[in-house]
Amino acid sequence: MRYGIVSDIHGNLQALEAVAERLSADRVDAYLCLGDVVGYGADPNACCERVRSLPGLRVVGNHDRAAIGAFDLQWFNDHARAALEWTARVLTPENREFLAALPETASGSAFLLAHGSPANPVAGYIMDAFGATAGLDVRREPLCFVGHTHVPGAFARPRGRRLCARLDFRPGQPLALAPDCECLVNCGAVGQSRDGNPDAACGVYDTESGTVACLRVPYDVGAAQARIHAAGLPAWLADRLAPGR
Repeated sequence: MRYGIVSDIHGNLQALEAVAERLSADRVDAYLCLGDVVGYGADPNACCERVRSLPGLRVVGNHDRAAIGAFDLQWFNDHARAALEWTARVLTPENREFLAALPETASGSAFLLAHGSPANPVAGYIMDAFGATAGLDVRREPLCFVGHTHVPGAFARPRGRRLCARLDFRPGQPLALAPDCECLVNCGAVGQSRDGNPDAACGVYDTESGTVACLRVPYDVGAAQARIHAAGLPAWLADRLAPGR
């Protein structure tokens, strides 16, 4: 089985379509969507509808919850709050229902999905080995996929050990999942990169080879920026796409 991994789309339809085309070319069988389909970007409805069309598992993110009034907007900065208020106004009833029905976690064969952390699925951040350790401590599955930070990263620990270590996880170098280890993997953000690379990030999990690959996919950043400006959203949300920050 080959899974395409997508997270943090954030209403960026140009990035999502580029990623979907790449993953289709890579012949994935299904998709794992790790939340934050909406927020920041100018095409929340189109992104919801595209994600709804993809077979696979999905979980909810904090922006998804906030856009339907189920997460306190006071947790967001002014730009994000403005985008969420706009998103709440333009979402169709069908897409509001879709977001409201997304679970906090989902499980597959020996893996768990959560937007933030298994320890705090909707809003927890895993930034380092300590956060990864806390996340792995609360789950049964040996492999966890998360998003939320918008930065690719991976952590592992041998079974029976207490602490995690960060792994070398970069595009072009598939990560081999050791059968005697517990792993936590973040394949980065589709719609708003924050690691200095403006390309969309996604991943492929191959259960036969036991590997996870991080992919970077160029997309039409200018078109995504133009959509943000045309919607009257804060200019900063468009400006940050080009430098990947």
